[in-house]
Amino acid sequence: MGATDPNPSKPESAAGTVQNFSWRQLFILFVSSRLLIYIVAGLALLGIGKSTDFQPPQTIADWFLRWDASWYLDVVRNGYWFTGAGQPTNVGFLPLYPWCVRIVSLGGRIDPAIAAYGVSLTGLWIACVLLADLVFREWRDARLSILAVEFMLFSPVSFFFSTAYSESLFLPLVVGCLAAARRRRWWIAGSCGLLAALTRFVGVLLVVPLAWEWLTCSRNEVGKRTLSWRTLPASMLPVVGFGIYCWMMWAKFGDPFAYFHGQQHWGRHLTWFWGAFAKHSFWSLEPFYRLWFAATLVGTFGLLIVGVILRMPTGFAILGITFGLVYLSGSGVEALPRYFSVVFPIYIAAALIVKRWPVAGTPLLALSVALQAVSVILFVNGYWFT
Repeated sequence: MGATDPNPSKPESAAGTVQNFSWRQLFILFVSSRLLIYIVAGLALLGIGKSTDFQPPQTIADWFLRWDASWYLDVVRNGYWFTGAGQPTNVGFLPLYPWCVRIVSLGGRIDPAIAAYGVSLTGLWIACVLLADLVFREWRDARLSILAVEFMLFSPVSFFFSTAYSESLFLPLVVGCLAAARRRRWWIAGSCGLLAALTRFVGVLLVVPLAWEWLTCSRNEVGKRTLSWRTLPASMLPVVGFGIYCWMMWAKFGDPFAYFHGQQHWGRHLTWFWGAFAKHSFWSLEPFYRLWFAATLVGTFGLLIVGVILRMPTGFAILGITFGLVYLSGSGVEALPRYFSVVFPIYIAAALIVKRWPVAGTPLLALSVALQAVSVILFVNGYWFT
């Protein structure tokens, strides 16, 4: 991570915005990626054998309402409930996404499932715009911006971004947090981090790349009026975000750590980051799942390393490594593909690879689309894929 950051904290320029490339192209990528997912899902439901956990969908809206989606919708409909450590509970699903769905559903007057799709698709579109803008500001390359968004939209598990999962809201908040930090808008960055920490627990970890960006800026801007120690607390706002949720749990259930106690029901606890792959539960999985989860790990960290070599900003790599190590410390691997999907620097790294070696573009995208098809087929047919 010793590479020099391109354009570190460069002042804003009216020319350096997403409008330097085609919004039409961005929109076409957005729509076509979602259509492809539904075409694959429809064909899979018609012609693929079903898991024993499969529940026949009543409408097209039910195709992707599986696994954790039901928990988020339960929070929307019934609020939080908690009966004690290790017992079934929905307190493990943080509130910002359910709050947004509740608002869009007009307090339940509109079907929360439909409202969830609206919130998720809106969040994904905002993530597309923010990522394109961020990449263009860093590299002044419109094609690179489009490539990064393309790899995100056609990534193996990007269908999670358009169903009732919180990744669709978490992703634009994470991108917005780092984008604002790179532009020295520390309180906007911190506020995005606060909201991210109210969406997923790992949002707390945004304090690490935020602090790095602030320290880098302070090293480059010593003595200038653009830097002030008064902005340093902004990097701590992600901690405040999760603190708000802990206060909610204390006020409602008398247990500020209900989130962690609720994780015990799923056997989740913090362990060493190599522990998840060393456990018997991993090696007892079917070979396909072992390969899938191991490939997710190698692919994610491999892209981060290549990104650093290709001079991706160090703060982006720090975000990816921090998120990755904490995800690996959660004592389970079943959701790694979904967890790693919000590590947006991997999409930038893939785009940088194609920029450096154009011949790699088609094979990389084809591989990603093929893996996406496999993921969709498994998910909609009820196979273990959370």
